[in-house]
Amino acid sequence: MMNNAFQQLFSQLTQSAVILGFDQKITAVNEAFEARFQNDTEAVIGSDPNSVKLIPRNKVKARKLIDLVEKQIDTDQGSLLIVKNSPRQKKSPVGKEYYLRTLAEHIPRSNFALIIPGFTISVAKGRALETYGCKRERLEGYNLKDVLRPSALENFLNPLEKAFNRKEFTENLSLNNRDFEVEFVPVFDEYGDVESVLFISQDITLQKEARVERARAEKLQLTRNILRNIAHEVRNPLTNINLASEELKDTCAQVPGGEMFFDIIDRNTHRINKLVTEIMQFTKTPGIVPEPVKVEELLRKVQGTIEDRIKLREITFLRRNSCKELELKIDKGKMTMALGNIAINAIEAVETGTGKVSIRAWKTGDELIVSISDNGVGMDKETLGKIYDPFHTGKSSGMGLGLTGAFNVIKAHDGEVKVESTPGKGTTFFVRLKANK
Repeated sequence: MMNNAFQQLFSQLTQSAVILGFDQKITAVNEAFEARFQNDTEAVIGSDPNSVKLIPRNKVKARKLIDLVEKQIDTDQGSLLIVKNSPRQKKSPVGKEYYLRTLAEHIPRSNFALIIPGFTISVAKGRALETYGCKRERLEGYNLKDVLRPSALENFLNPLEKAFNRKEFTENLSLNNRDFEVEFVPVFDEYGDVESVLFISQDITLQKEARVERARAEKLQLTRNILRNIAHEVRNPLTNINLASEELKDTCAQVPGGEMFFDIIDRNTHRINKLVTEIMQFTKTPGIVPEPVKVEELLRKVQGTIEDRIKLREITFLRRNSCKELELKIDKGKMTMALGNIAINAIEAVETGTGKVSIRAWKTGDELIVSISDNGVGMDKETLGKIYDPFHTGKSSGMGLGLTGAFNVIKAHDGEVKVESTPGKGTTFFVRLKANK
């Protein structure tokens, strides 16, 4: 159901528009739509926009609705599809401040500014210009030259002038590990002239992360399917080789040097079999058996798995826990392995003798945060994007499944993993887990 403010805005838009529900079906059309087209409204509602053909009242040839969509705006009420004006019509006065304010406020995670000629901000919401270095929340009545530094102003004016010249402009920007989509939308008056420009800044960090997660999950599942087939194809002839080798041992027992060759066969078939077993384990979705475990016990277990490596590499190790009595409901063995794999990577990233690795745990809200930090070589942005990919490794040994396995176990616990890294300075992994109430 549309709330009253949005419903009023939608019905009074003078440009034809429809609302799509979250099932991508048409849930409503506005009065301008009904006035412009002969279509039966009841037949349009509930239809897929790809299948609806619009019949203009001026007898022009019918066209598909989806081909006439000028702009789609996703809101918390559904998706708003704005239909193009016909060439014979004047541009509609969509740019009235009340309508723009109401419409922009329904776009989730968005801030906006309405800029009139002369570069004065007439309407604004939130830190609209944050992506250009302005932290002000009160922007109305100010000129852009008063709130933006010269370098940022130059970057802002270029797309702004394009919008004043009737061209929409959209780009993605990053700021403090957050991603934004910014839009410069020309607003027309009733004569078809640009009367102002609507600047919208949306925080799309969560959407981008969700897309990355979906792509990673799809890639992982495809890799699992391929590897499962390869493992089966390798294991079958490997079994035959082992059987044939056992039979030949008795026949060739007296052949000089024969024992050495059989040892070579046994060692290498055993090695291949171990690799196949690891691959088969990787292709299985991790099943977890949760049990109550205290955080201090978990950290001690993780430290136990890496203690020998710490001594061999002569590195400084630090463990800190500010919630020793806090309990988690986890699969203790699998979570120990997951955090241990991250810690092993940290140890292998630091210099022998001067390296530092730390594990810290603290509670925030109803979550436990475990951080694993090192002062090692660090990673660039490209490497960070691949660390959970199967078989991606920067080491001379290993299969590159450690972090992938750790990521899968943590996700199976409904946890999250974040990583921050600077080349030459080190890396920190942050693992978020639900704590028992």
